[in-house]
Amino acid sequence: MDEAELRSFLYEHELAWITAQEAELRVIALPLTSDLDARLAPFFGEALADARISSVPVSNPPWYGDLRARGVDQRDLLDFGNLVAITFNTTVNLLPDGPEPTMALLFHEFVHVLQYRLLGVQEFTRRYVDGWLAGGAFIDRPDLRYVSIPLERQAYDLQARFAAAPNSAFSVEAALQQETASA
Repeated sequence: MDEAELRSFLYEHELAWITAQEAELRVIALPLTSDLDARLAPFFGEALADARISSVPVSNPPWYGDLRARGVDQRDLLDFGNLVAITFNTTVNLLPDGPEPTMALLFHEFVHVLQYRLLGVQEFTRRYVDGWLAGGAFIDRPDLRYVSIPLERQAYDLQARFAAAPNSAFSVEAALQQETASA
């Protein structure tokens, strides 16, 4: 399978997988606590009103085996099973046996919630897939490949801004829109 075929496959299947994961997790996910909502409101406003948090193991998509059977290098597939946290549209899932999530980690994941909201699930998925595949030079360094995804870089940059001055409110939405406009 060449890169164009892989890209097309991932656009379609990742979108369906993200949608299915969100639907499955929202049934058990909880809304933000009032304390967490109050802490994040100066940065996100009402953007997190529909956000939920769950904590269950997440496996890689079931079609990864098919891709490997079709010759796709395992290193070209993001390993979702070992992520400390992953966001499926409005639902943030935390690894159940992972470390206690920091406020910075939660902030990062809620940046993704807002990215989904601003871009839509389909466009978010397209950009994420494109970002992952563009990082092929880091095929033996999945950590570097992951952080080179533009959507992840945005989230890490905003997470760092928050961590540096957690009491200095700024609009995450405005920051995302400004970066998109200048890109």
